[in-house]
Amino acid sequence: MIDSSDEQQDPKYEPISKSTDEENEISDESRPVSFKYSGHPGILIIGSVFGGVGGAFMWNHAASNRVGVIINGLIELGPENATRFYYLIAIMAFAIAALAIFLGIPSLFIHRQITLSDDSITLPGWGFSTAHYTVSPKDIASVSFSAYRQYRFITIWTRIGKFGVNSGSLADDQFEKVLQWLQSHVGAVSK
Repeated sequence: MIDSSDEQQDPKYEPISKSTDEENEISDESRPVSFKYSGHPGILIIGSVFGGVGGAFMWNHAASNRVGVIINGLIELGPENATRFYYLIAIMAFAIAALAIFLGIPSLFIHRQITLSDDSITLPGWGFSTAHYTVSPKDIASVSFSAYRQYRFITIWTRIGKFGVNSGSLADDQFEKVLQWLQSHVGAVSK
């Protein structure tokens, strides 16, 4: 009897190894990645509550006002004009609350997203539009980046129109991925 452990295997006939799941998977980079693109409800709540409470306070103050006001030592208003001034501030505060409610609430129910794939980017339409537009890198004319305080903005000019991406509507890492996709597929992003 021949001991098989002493035999050497023929190098041209190597045993077939079973492939692992990792080898069969498609790389994550080739899969489209989608990000929800919407405002934050917390800002909507703060804006509507602050505007409503501030407006009610100023309206009450205007209704019971009997004295004048001096603004920064430069502008002096008598009791009647001070009352008008307080009513004006109350109306402006109510307008902020109304904007937060009537413009913000509908935007929470509109499904908007940004999708990145190897050969295109899908961007949402402007305002209350539910339309999404798929744009290939060759159709992008230019891209610019700007920042104001903690907010960052990307403006994309294409053959079909102008699109904006606001960092306030995406998580920080998602905004960075959109910016990286644009830099790798389109080239330089002007500031």
